[in-house]
Amino acid sequence: MGMQLSDFFGNTPIPDDLQAQQTYLKGANAEPDMGYAAFKDPRDLGQYASKINMLGIMQNLPPADLQNTVMHEYTHATQNQMDKQAWDVYNKQQAGTSTHLDDQFLDAYHKMMAPSTMPTPQINDVGYRWNNRKEAMAFGTANMNIPDSSSRSNPMPNHYDPTAATQHAILLDLAQRAQQQQRPTPQPSYIDQLMNMFRK
Repeated sequence: MGMQLSDFFGNTPIPDDLQAQQTYLKGANAEPDMGYAAFKDPRDLGQYASKINMLGIMQNLPPADLQNTVMHEYTHATQNQMDKQAWDVYNKQQAGTSTHLDDQFLDAYHKMMAPSTMPTPQINDVGYRWNNRKEAMAFGTANMNIPDSSSRSNPMPNHYDPTAATQHAILLDLAQRAQQQQRPTPQPSYIDQLMNMFRK
């Protein structure tokens, strides 16, 4: 393991959406360990193990498939951190210490992670993408940024990937705003001020 995003992309520019995810994970000290891996099921091009924060990608994939798979699995790593952040914000709300930005993020998280209520389209092998919001956002984000991958060969309604990718981008932006918010500097108490006067 121990690979970097640039190792998978080579001379190809890393998409802005993927860089935004990396910035978010760096801010949380939660970048996944990445590298090539072997899978028993040949249909598995990559996997993200949330319990150990590790991302594995099948070796020798065509460049577009490789980069699309990396972005898909990296999106799952980002979602894993947003799950943790949502739980932290919930606990802050219970303690009465959440901020407006915290509350905005958690409200959006609940709304955007809710299962789709629309009927599943009659297309082979897409039920889990349609009903699982995390998979929908991971596929959408990867497919909109790296459209030449064979992942696009499985047809979905035209609006689906753009909508899911946009939802993920909005949620990530709100998560980053809450993550980066500046806490107010504590004001010295009256006793502290008196002590400072005596020290002068």
